[in-house]
Amino acid sequence: MGSAEIVRFLKISRRKGSGTEEDPYRTVTEYWDLDGNRIFCDEIKA
Repeated sequence: MGSAEIVRFLKISRRKGSGTEEDPYRTVTEYWDLDGNRIFCDEIKA
């Protein structure tokens, strides 16, 4: 049996990279709990 609960966290999205072939732009999204601990980080190439 699984479980679910409602939690509060901070989601921060930003652009990263210089736009070159070697360092393309990408979106970085980080999720943090309210105690300042990073929960998850996801990078998506634009």
